[in-house]
Amino acid sequence: MKIAIINLQQAYPVKKSRVREIVREVLKQEDKDAELSIAFVDEDEIRRLNKRFLGKDFPTDVISFPLETKRRWVEGEVVVCVPVALKEATKMRMDAEDEIMLYVVHGILHLLGYNDIRKKDARVMHLLEKEVLSRFGYKVKGL
Repeated sequence: MKIAIINLQQAYPVKKSRVREIVREVLKQEDKDAELSIAFVDEDEIRRLNKRFLGKDFPTDVISFPLETKRRWVEGEVVVCVPVALKEATKMRMDAEDEIMLYVVHGILHLLGYNDIRKKDARVMHLLEKEVLSRFGYKVKGL
């Protein structure tokens, strides 16, 4: 398992060791091995990526780029916008790190094939997020 973590923002200090632990837990739960890149970026960068790859000209919370998915293997990139997480955490009266880690797990689940477009699928995905994050002491509101 390879997990590369790149921090390209300065709004909040990212705990790389904690990110690795959580990503490993999600992959273990799903019985997958992986080669992943997780980037923490600012609003300008996520907006640029969102526009270029998804045709949406606004900053978003997290974008996943699956490169390869096989039965027990996943390869891809997750890009987390830390300033968006900080704004949402303030709005929801949550801890910033809880929200950032939620975006990490959410992005990884997308790489693993989970989807949150339909309500039924979103419920399954959110339940998995909450299960994983609660094991590490993180709280997830609204799920």
